[in-house]
Amino acid sequence: MAAVSSISLAQDGAFSVAFSTLTASDTITVSGNQYIMFHNDTGGPLTAVVDGDGSTTKQVDGIGPVSTSSGVSVLVPGGEFKVLNVNSRRAFFEGVVSITGAVGLKLAVLNA
Repeated sequence: MAAVSSISLAQDGAFSVAFSTLTASDTITVSGNQYIMFHNDTGGPLTAVVDGDGSTTKQVDGIGPVSTSSGVSVLVPGGEFKVLNVNSRRAFFEGVVSITGAVGLKLAVLNA
């Protein structure tokens, strides 16, 4: 399981973003104001599952308990980019966050 480091967006001017290539199971450290950028440079679609091992349920007003245990699936078609806003799915990323299911997908964790 490889740990993917994050990149600060608080840099001056234009700067490079290095992507990590996902293996069978990788981990990231999640914090507020963060984005996960995926790039699929293969010919076919890849689906990554981003899941925190401490995520189980979230109480939602007017709805009740909602399961967060399955994580967030991100489908990235071949040749495309997708960005996941961590703040909007924070309940899914409690504990150690792993990314599985998308061997060969490129990933960059961006700190705003």
